[in-house]
Amino acid sequence: MAMDQLGDIRNLVQHRLLCLLKPSNSLLLLQDGIFEKKNNNGHQQVEEDEQQEGKSHTAMTMAMAIEVYRTYWLAAFLFSTHVTFRIPATRPTRENLVPQLQMAIRRSSDSLADENGDEVKGKNEILFWCTMIGGIAAQDGELERRCWYAGELRKLCHALNIQSWAKIQELMRSFAWVDVACDEGGYRLWMEAYPSRR
Repeated sequence: MAMDQLGDIRNLVQHRLLCLLKPSNSLLLLQDGIFEKKNNNGHQQVEEDEQQEGKSHTAMTMAMAIEVYRTYWLAAFLFSTHVTFRIPATRPTRENLVPQLQMAIRRSSDSLADENGDEVKGKNEILFWCTMIGGIAAQDGELERRCWYAGELRKLCHALNIQSWAKIQELMRSFAWVDVACDEGGYRLWMEAYPSRR
């Protein structure tokens, strides 16, 4: 592959990452797409035949989806500024985003506590990727935060039955992952999560 093609692919990936809807706008998108319909006059009308219990369940599902999306968006932004379109002097960016991502992962994990099944597996896989990206970005930050990411990674490894670095790589490559840029930091985090595997 020619260098100009590689650059074009990188630019396309970066463009797509930056075009992700910001979490502050995700509520509007979800409301327009899921909860409300427009009538012929263009006014929004809430479906009248929905039961109160159904509304409550739908609202909880929406809130959970927003939390997972917010978590994913923060991790994708970290990934874009550190891997696909690496910018110099990223420490201030990391000091701002890594704690935000940690809180978002906590909220997303809490919202998954009452669920089960294949849907939870998919959400846990997303959270696994987000945790790995956050943990890599936190490697030169506060020790307590880095330990939290290692502990969260361990919980997700258990939930997803991941027992080897090869399985982690397989999962990471199904998302955004560049071996040459991510493997060293990711492996280091995995070793912190499972020090007995050295």
